[in-house]
Amino acid sequence: MEFAEPISPGSVLPPSEVVRVVVDGKEFEITDSQTALLASGKLWETEDGSYVLPDEWNVHPSQFSALFDLLHSKTKRPLENFDDIASVLTLSSPSRLNLPDIYAIAKESLSSFFPHTPTPYYEFGQSEEALVLAIEHDVKPVQKTLYYALITHSDIGVEGEDSSEPHEIHPILSSHPELVKTCQHLQSKLISHFTPVLFTVSTAGHMACTDALADHWMASVIGPALSDPTGGVSAPIEALQKIREINWKELDLCEECVQDKREEWKGEVDTIWEKMDEWLGIIPYRMVSSLEEHNAP
Repeated sequence: MEFAEPISPGSVLPPSEVVRVVVDGKEFEITDSQTALLASGKLWETEDGSYVLPDEWNVHPSQFSALFDLLHSKTKRPLENFDDIASVLTLSSPSRLNLPDIYAIAKESLSSFFPHTPTPYYEFGQSEEALVLAIEHDVKPVQKTLYYALITHSDIGVEGEDSSEPHEIHPILSSHPELVKTCQHLQSKLISHFTPVLFTVSTAGHMACTDALADHWMASVIGPALSDPTGGVSAPIEALQKIREINWKELDLCEECVQDKREEWKGEVDTIWEKMDEWLGIIPYRMVSSLEEHNAP
């Protein structure tokens, strides 16, 4: 076998010519709208005239089908299924079939699949794979969300911890030790930042309300946070959400102070979210966008 001669994207195939791509025994017939598949020169041409992907790519027919269907679609809408996003993103990337338009759609699909703002209790079962994809393909807007979801729903440990300490590391992360270190670094930063916030009794606008906070802070805030693995010092966004949800009016705070404190705790969530950019070394997406606009000719 040898690499196939590249065909220009959008080329019109002769009516009598059927171009086939075979993926793990399954045949896909190429139409005029899908000739971009053959433009990269990355496919192998077989003796019978069909094309195959390099064996080392280990592509399953369902993965190729997601790309095949998107190329055939006239609307080119963002993908909504994560497995399809992962497949198309990888196959259309510059290191694979190099399909810039499809690659852009796949990157946007990955970005829009996850929240960009702090979302308490957010969990995604494939956070490890999604984070690796977001980093490898430079999809910055969701990296912070995925890092946070990962460290708050897995036992990764903290920075500087005894390496002999047992932790359950996902197989995907086991092959990316630098990501494990970054997760541990972020976990350490979150804990060191939020611990004094949690253990310092908050003050209110009125003295009587400050006294009420002091009376109930240990029982209503510190105690539950220490006993709750989903909302302690290692999960500050969830912990602050739970503090905001406490019925402080029943604990003798006035309505004005309750509203003020809830806004203050929400502001602390935003502060943590912004600090994560610094801790992770991520340039915020909004900053990247403004820089690109500023540097545009």
